[in-house]
Amino acid sequence: MGEKKPEPLDFVKDFQEYLT
Repeated sequence: MGEKKPEPLDFVKDFQEYLT
């Protein structure tokens, strides 16, 4: 996570993984 900026979809996916 540096050059690639956090996209909404990527954020949601990461969020779901955080919940599980």
